[in-house]
Amino acid sequence: HRHYPLPAQPRPCFGAKQLQSNPRTLRAERRAPGPGTKFIFQEAHCTLCHHHPARSPPQVQKKIYTAERPSARSRADRSNRGRHTLLHATQREGERERERAFVWLCVCVANGQRCPAIMVVVGLYSRTRTTMVAGPGWFGLAWLMLLAFLVVVAPHGGEALKTTDGSRYPVERRIREDPDLSEFYSMVERDPTLMQMMKREAMTVFAPTNRAFQSFTGNMNVLYHVLPEWVPLDRLDYRLETLANRAVVYITRRKIPIESQYEVFVNNAQILDLRAANHSYRSETNKQQALYIIGDVLLSVPTFGETERLGGSSGDGVVAHRISTWDLLVHSESSFFGTFRLGPLRKQVTQQQQEHLYRGQGFHTFFLPVEQSYKPRSSLTRLDRVGLEGHVIPDRVLFTACAPYNEPLQTLAFGENVKITISFVSYGTGRDARVYVMSRTALPNARLASGTVIAQIVKANLPVSNGVVHLINRPLVVVDNKIAQALQEDEDGIFSKFYDLIADYGPDFFAALQTGSGPKTLLVPDKAAVSRIQESKYLNDRKKMMEVFRMHLIQESLPIDRIRRSSTGVIGHYATAAPNMFVYFDLQQNQQSHESIVTVEGGGVNATVLLPDITTVDGYIHVIDRVLGLPHMNVREKLETDPMLNLSYELGMLNRFNEQLNKTTRRYTFFVPRDQAWVNWFTKRTSRRLDVFLQHPDKVRSVMERHLIIADRVFRMSELKSMSPESLILPTSTNSAPLRLRVRLEDRRFFIKWKEGGNWISVFRHDIECTNGIIHVLDEPLMLDTDIPEATSSAAGGLISTRSILIFVGCTSGAPAWFLLLALARCISTIWQ
Repeated sequence: HRHYPLPAQPRPCFGAKQLQSNPRTLRAERRAPGPGTKFIFQEAHCTLCHHHPARSPPQVQKKIYTAERPSARSRADRSNRGRHTLLHATQREGERERERAFVWLCVCVANGQRCPAIMVVVGLYSRTRTTMVAGPGWFGLAWLMLLAFLVVVAPHGGEALKTTDGSRYPVERRIREDPDLSEFYSMVERDPTLMQMMKREAMTVFAPTNRAFQSFTGNMNVLYHVLPEWVPLDRLDYRLETLANRAVVYITRRKIPIESQYEVFVNNAQILDLRAANHSYRSETNKQQALYIIGDVLLSVPTFGETERLGGSSGDGVVAHRISTWDLLVHSESSFFGTFRLGPLRKQVTQQQQEHLYRGQGFHTFFLPVEQSYKPRSSLTRLDRVGLEGHVIPDRVLFTACAPYNEPLQTLAFGENVKITISFVSYGTGRDARVYVMSRTALPNARLASGTVIAQIVKANLPVSNGVVHLINRPLVVVDNKIAQALQEDEDGIFSKFYDLIADYGPDFFAALQTGSGPKTLLVPDKAAVSRIQESKYLNDRKKMMEVFRMHLIQESLPIDRIRRSSTGVIGHYATAAPNMFVYFDLQQNQQSHESIVTVEGGGVNATVLLPDITTVDGYIHVIDRVLGLPHMNVREKLETDPMLNLSYELGMLNRFNEQLNKTTRRYTFFVPRDQAWVNWFTKRTSRRLDVFLQHPDKVRSVMERHLIIADRVFRMSELKSMSPESLILPTSTNSAPLRLRVRLEDRRFFIKWKEGGNWISVFRHDIECTNGIIHVLDEPLMLDTDIPEATSSAAGGLISTRSILIFVGCTSGAPAWFLLLALARCISTIWQ
């Protein structure tokens, strides 16, 4: 049995009068029934959270102990090594004592918060023969232990609680016997000195798994994974020195969302099993050791000099003295950086006399823009003092695995005159996963423009003595690219596949993008979106692809804040470079984060804005997750998912009208009234009730069929306009009369006039393409008063009027309101009866 180490001055706990401690035992003295009672505790901590007095934070460990009868013979016989003992009663030589058991049920308080378990402390008190009284004996003790077990285990559903007491063997043996740590052990074997230290000295080891080595491409420094002292999990500090010439590692604790637990990171590597991390070990000289299994190899900065390589161990290279960020700039020509060059940045820092930013003490996050040998960048010369400060996040050491993503973080350049923030952005999954940083500048000065600049982290997580360094592929803060140049220079980045698509199928569009003047906004599909259309039948249609590319270009400057303002409560629509084509922006709520997201619909495709407001000299770039204009849903699917067509979809579901819209053997042109169109129609006609309309499924179907054209082709609005200057006849279903329409174009908007009706109806959205047809959204249904029987006086005086319902729903937004409307309308007749 290994005694758990205790703090030097623990605070009183378990109702004890006085607590004293030494490296092996915690003694508690208290007056019990009768004089001369003495208690000796070898373990005194919470059975659930493993909390010792004055130790924090607690780590959830499920434990249970059994009591063991102390022998009255020799001290050597008192320890039964096969069992974990909660408490021993010590005896003097020659004294005969009787033992009596007591159970204290105490509530553990760790860090000022109650632990969700009851502490069970089983105490044995002993008396001399002269004051001995009759006790329950060991049979009674067994009952008390059963009570203790039930109290602890019952609240946890009967789950057995396991002990995390330490082992007598060294950490070297633990690593050697674990097949998942064989790669790390092979590195340890190369250093005989380190091997002996692991067997005999106190230390803490961060051991990467074999899987971590598979994804690591550099040379590992094994000394950087070892601390020269025993550090338990709850004492892992913010900054710790390693055996690698005192090079430091940084500890980050991140709270798990929706849970009360934490993840612990060492630099960029996560400690994989926190419960197992509480298990400690003993060296051959009885010194305590700790082992933490981590998910990544710890990257260290090499010695700059003759070797210029990462040290593998004490015999394979030596890590330099504490290297600061400035040391990286001074040795910017080292082969450690490969093709990345820091020389131009160092020159600019020297010219601006800002060396102190990188030499000083502290714990900061630095973003260093690099040049590549084949691609010099002149924008580095535009970084003044404020621009350089805008690349440093003060007082926080942020590694990419545990950084707060999509959260603006203040930089050194955040004050009254200028405000620059930086956000971490994650993009892609698996091998395509990339980490970007985005700077946002407000209150710009004469040299720095307002806006957002994005840069990719090309070499991350370089730990230095004053923080962590990330190398980025371009300067933040500085806006120096046009839209076409940003697409062209983004090799293997977010824009790269869309640029390749333009180069292959629409080079004329890129030429127009380069030569065009005036502000503009480009919607750029990300790499995953472009990959999804590689098999599209439209790729060989150059005319169609040119229309698709132009649909992504808006001939005005549209920052995301302006889009949000114009889309609040309404659908914001903007003309694109494609003739008579619009895109429609809307605000939706993320169901998980409950944050508002911006969506855009164009050509029948609805996309989400992933990365907004990438600022260029001539406008903005917004990254979206779909290619607009290339449909992937049929008419029914589009009708079901479009947020402004809910009521039309529900009306079609009442009489199975929608079932035909799934067929691929036909081509449909569907004039669909939007939700607000139905609201307006019924609110203007007090004598017409929605509930009466719903009571006649045949009339509902007749009205819906009037809106649906069935043919061997689809009809775009521009084609309908050019087919006939007067009236044209379009085929509907076999049971309905043909649809007679007139079409006119005014101020880039289409209007239709239904023969039986007298008003021109605005086409709110047109040419929404689907895989088996096309949809045109109307501002008014093709409907006559005679299509609905007039409401009787009894119906008109019903419990609640349809007009009131429609007015109420018209003031709300979202699909649930329409479902409520239909449910109320369906039930009105039943309620009235």
